[in-house]
Parts: sequence; C-alpha cells; structure tokens
Amino acid sequence: MVAGGNLRLENGIVGYYGYPGIQCLSSATISVDAGAIHVGAKMFLYLSSCSLSLTSGNIEVDNGLISVSTFSSFRIEGGNVLLRRDTCFSVEDGAQLSTANGNVLVTDSSCLQLHSYSRWVISGGSVMLRGDDLVNPASEYFPGVIVTTSSRVTLSGGEISSSGLMHFDFCFNASLSLTGGNINFNGGQISFVYNSSGEIDGGSLYITNGSSMLVSLRGRLDIRGGGVELSAGSQIRIEDSSFVSIACDVTLTNSSSITRSMFGSRPSSAEVLAPL
Repeated sequence: MVAGGNLRLENGIVGYYGYPGIQCLSSATISVDAGAIHVGAKMFLYLSSCSLSLTSGNIEVDNGLISVSTFSSFRIEGGNVLLRRDTCFSVEDGAQLSTANGNVLVTDSSCLQLHSYSRWVISGGSVMLRGDDLVNPASEYFPGVIVTTSSRVTLSGGEISSSGLMHFDFCFNASLSLTGGNINFNGGQISFVYNSSGEIDGGSLYITNGSSMLVSLRGRLDIRGGGVELSAGSQIRIEDSSFVSIACDVTLTNSSSITRSMFGSRPSSAEVLAPL
C-alpha cells in the first residue's frame, strides 16, 4: 500500500531480462490511497494475475511502461494517472481496466493499448487525450488509445475528450459501446476497421474542429440513440465493405459531412442506412 510520500522508479536500462522496476504477480494487490508512484525512463510496472487500485494520489509514467496482464485488474476510483513522453500503458490477455472517478491523461506521443480480449469499463471520471500539433517521428508508439484483437471499451458515464493529433482506434474485432457519458473529439481521429464496431445507444458524441471518424475494412457503426453532432468541418468517412446504421437524429453543421468513398481502385460496398 502507498498511503503517502512518493515511490519513484528512475533511470532503468533495458537489458537481457527486460525492463527493471516493480513486478506484481499471483494474486498480489497494490493500493494507492495517497502520495504517488512515479515510473521513470525505461522503468516497468508489471501486473500479472493481481490487482491495483487507485483511490487518491497519482500514478505518473514518464517514458516508462505499465503492463496489466493475464486477468489482472486496474481500478481507478480517484486520483490521476498521467502518461507522458512516449509512455505505453498496455492492458492485455483478458485484463480489465475500470474507471469510476479520477482522471486519465494521455499526452506527448504516449498511448494506452488494449488487446487480447481485454476490457475498459468507464462509468465516471475523465479520460483526456492531449496530442501535439505534429506527430513525433521518433516515437515508438501511435499516440492515443488503441483497442485491438477482440478487446472492448464500454462507456456509461464520464467523458473521453481529445485535442491535437490523437487517435481512438478500434481494429481486429474490437468494439466500443456508448450508453452514457460523452465522447468529445476536438482534433484527431476515431476509427473502426478490420471487423471492429461501434454502438451508440445513449450519451453524446461530439466530433468537431476538423476531426474525423473512419469506418473502413468491414467496420460497422450503429447509431441507435443519444446525441451525435459533427461541426466545424468534421466528417464520418465510410469505405470498403463497411456499414453505418443511423436510427436517431444526427446533427451536421459548419461544412461537416458523412461520405462514402472508393477504396483504392475497387468500388466500395460501403453502405449508410438512415430512417426515412
């Protein structure tokens, strides 16, 4: 338990055995009730078959790594998780990340990844994606939130917001369910590709300031309820055997659009279904 003060992991060197730092294994538990855990350059916080809970204080990762693996759980009930400078937060192999309160900040070419049947359940709090105006070509990671290989994000409360060149991408059978709360993209891209899907049945989705949503490569988007608004030149692009179903009001203002397009030299079988 971290109940006050600071636990700092600094200046790791990658060697044959991987990243140095903290390993939490086999039903162990870490709880942060105050103070901070700081994971510095090339350091590693690794959880396998165990749990971590944050109720107050900070977990800050600056050019380091967090891995939540093998049916582990990471619960954010308060406090702040800060990902800075080419950091990777990986949730994998059936693990679950849950956010009920507090803040998650992803910035400076960092990324939060879910893959291999993992879950992110968001019922409250704030997830903020803050990108640069230019992509850092030296970064090891694709900036933003990347959800792959049958992983799932469910949002029933709280907010996900984005600015700058950040991504919220779903690929390879990944999915998003929005039933409450808000997704507010003020820059960057949301995508559903390679058999991935998005379902909006409540809450609000705002896409503005030239942001885009891409549904491509057998992706699917079902808009059944809630509020969906595109403004300031934003767009939903539908390509290559993909499908968008609209069963409620969608508002487009200030040169925003929903478009179907060709993919390469082949005709697109993209489809839009809307109520008459």
